[in-house]
Amino acid sequence: MLKPQGSKQFTYVNYNPKDYKYGSQVGALIKRFYPGMVNIHDEEGRILEKRAAMSWNDYYCKKDITNVTYARLLKCEFWTLFKVTQADVRKADRNLETYLAKRVSDLIYQARLDAVKIHKDCDDNQARAIHLTEEQYIASKLWWCDNDAWVFLSKYWTSKEYKTKRRAAQASRLKSVDVAQNRGGSRPWGETQQLLEYKFGPEKASTFNTYAVMKSGFKKVDKAGKSAPIPSRRAQTRLDEYSARTQLHENSKELDVQALYFMERGMAHGRLPIADGYVDKQTLAATAKSNRFRSSNTAAYQAVVHENEELKERNDALNETNKKLNENNEILIEENSVNREMMLVIVIPLHVTAY
Repeated sequence: MLKPQGSKQFTYVNYNPKDYKYGSQVGALIKRFYPGMVNIHDEEGRILEKRAAMSWNDYYCKKDITNVTYARLLKCEFWTLFKVTQADVRKADRNLETYLAKRVSDLIYQARLDAVKIHKDCDDNQARAIHLTEEQYIASKLWWCDNDAWVFLSKYWTSKEYKTKRRAAQASRLKSVDVAQNRGGSRPWGETQQLLEYKFGPEKASTFNTYAVMKSGFKKVDKAGKSAPIPSRRAQTRLDEYSARTQLHENSKELDVQALYFMERGMAHGRLPIADGYVDKQTLAATAKSNRFRSSNTAAYQAVVHENEELKERNDALNETNKKLNENNEILIEENSVNREMMLVIVIPLHVTAY
């Protein structure tokens, strides 16, 4: 049985590593039910274009002989393998939709790399920088994609449109601070945490160790359940920043939502720096904003306290200056009053003499 978590993840009730895992099953289902070529219609039902399916939405554009969309067929198959409580049905369906959108996008991205690997006999890192000709892509067809759709994709991957989008995406990734990749495969945060607890105990399923394991690789975990050193400097920096901001104990399995929120300046990049998808972003933002400076242990709070102390010192200095100015003003008023009386003493006798 599954328990929906965040915006696109699930955890397992009574976790057992030998049971079906939703990630691997989704990976198989999106290939099994891949729609191939789909017709894209306008609001009036007219066909705008015919192309290969490249997103989860395209699974809704094709129906089987019983007039059921491929998207519905896939989800029905998924829910024959997994169950949720009645109270979780709606959230579970939303999470599955969001998760499927990501996985189909990943599928199409990985399809080009897999074709390159077939043709060049290389790994993913090498394949990213290699571009084939249309004929070479066609000759490296993947088993789950039908011929017409593969020919379309092969032509698309050599098009100016694709290359322009790819350059823009690469530039965007280079500008982003969030480029540290996972090395733990496709296993999501919740499942990684449950597997660590199952094999090594709850103390090894902390946020710190789970993140480190996902960035260094589960296969490199030592016999005690501790992660190997994180090879990515960016990933280590992110973990260090979380450690500096969080008010939770280092062995805590919970995620500090305020620390996560402030680390990305209110999710400026649209994703969380740690455990993205495991925390509901809307709830996170609302919680962080409503309790923005509650904790005296957060870096954000300390910065505000320091700023307030500086403002208080400046205010005290201004008050002291104002006090001295007031004292000087009172002296001047008193001197003016004396001078006025002296003038009166001089002026009045002159008036009397004149008369």
